[in-house]
Amino acid sequence: KKRESSLAGYNTLLQFDAAVNPGNSGGPLCNLSGQVIGLVSSKIAEIEYEGIGFAIPSDELLEIVKNLMEHGYVTGRVRLGITVSQYENYIVTANNLPGSVYVVEVAPGTDAATQGVQGGDIITAIDGQAITSTSQMVSIIRSHKAGDKIKLSIYRKKGGLTNTLTITVTLYEDKGQ
Repeated sequence: KKRESSLAGYNTLLQFDAAVNPGNSGGPLCNLSGQVIGLVSSKIAEIEYEGIGFAIPSDELLEIVKNLMEHGYVTGRVRLGITVSQYENYIVTANNLPGSVYVVEVAPGTDAATQGVQGGDIITAIDGQAITSTSQMVSIIRSHKAGDKIKLSIYRKKGGLTNTLTITVTLYEDKGQ
């Protein structure tokens, strides 16, 4: 119960040990009594792992459906306006990088884009707290609300030159646009 995943967005997940095949996403996860306890959402698909699936718990799912029906989007979900990923430890060490969480993409029209966050930037801290993983970063963002300002400490390397920046970005509510 309550497994977090970078795939989860804003949900904690149920982990289960039944096979998840293409086309199973969106199907019900049922207990032995036939009660729906979750909605199948993803699986780990790596050679060393097999039969590990994840589902959105039904209590969270009901709240999501209610929000969608009332507002057309899920309320309360804040966004920074960037997509991040994480370098493997050996890449960080081999390249002497100050962190592992890097910006893959910046959403156009967001404050992150306006303030100059760029693809390839490495996020080293948020509000002075060192960032060590994408899940930690998501957790920090989740603890804020729309309109809050956060300070990103960024390491940027362009054309052989390195730069350390502090950029203040305003979070916004994701209205499903």
